[in-house]
Amino acid sequence: MRKTLVTALMCLFAFIAFADTTGRLTGTVTAKGIGPLTGANVKISAKGSSKITFNVKTDKKGLYSQIGLAVGTYVVEASMEGYLPQSAEWKVGLGEATVLDLELIEMPKMAAVKESPGTKDAMQGTTLFEEGKHEEAVAAFARALEAEPDNPAYLTRLGLALEKLNKLAEAEAAFARATQADPSSFAGWFNLGHVSMDLKKYPAAIDAFEQAAKVDPGEPETFFNLGSANFNNSRIPEAVTAWEKAIQLKPDHASAHYWLGTAYVNLGKIPEAKATFEKFLQIAPANDPNVPQAKLMLDALSKM
Repeated sequence: MRKTLVTALMCLFAFIAFADTTGRLTGTVTAKGIGPLTGANVKISAKGSSKITFNVKTDKKGLYSQIGLAVGTYVVEASMEGYLPQSAEWKVGLGEATVLDLELIEMPKMAAVKESPGTKDAMQGTTLFEEGKHEEAVAAFARALEAEPDNPAYLTRLGLALEKLNKLAEAEAAFARATQADPSSFAGWFNLGHVSMDLKKYPAAIDAFEQAAKVDPGEPETFFNLGSANFNNSRIPEAVTAWEKAIQLKPDHASAHYWLGTAYVNLGKIPEAKATFEKFLQIAPANDPNVPQAKLMLDALSKM
């Protein structure tokens, strides 16, 4: 399970020209505490095929839309300068029109009024990152860090670029250095937890997400990921506590409801599991990949 700052619902309309052969994906890109983002980049790629890619930008209301999508699973990534990029996988069905909303978290601020020694290289690295030139971005952030070795913002951005290159161990080291340089860095702790999950270092991920929660106790995705890390580490009661907190902060968090229901089953809490799966099916879109399993689980629990 992986972080995914995403909510989705079924859309009630479709473009007639594509209704019979393709699907449509639309949604809103927002920033926590800010609202809709204008001009955010949205990259839609067919999973398993880098050749099938669509790039769109959000309008003044933060909306994006892409028609003519063939049936299949897509990786959707939203990015914008100054924010941590977020991505999610989503299925597009024949004739379907679905909404996939993405929420971005602001990157740590880099600088002050006065330009610091590494600012020029860091800004170049950010531009290269936004352009998808991750190797070049790594080199630019490395130069910035030669001038300012303990700058937490540069370290965090270096980690993000390394993660894009699937250099997870190096990304982990960069995020760890960012949190050492600034223990109050939410972005550092959150991304350290994320990459630790990818490396299956669940105790380390738990610690990182707990630290992120201390820095910002109001971010539901932190608690969702904390629950996932605990669940993967066979700490079911702790996973329940984290997912319950995620739902408290964001009542329509469909994924948190699904996994909380699964955790309740593991603990033998049948009434709670039934109620949670029922709520999940109420708020999740019909093409959520967890819907079929939730229906099976609910059917089985109803017979107990």
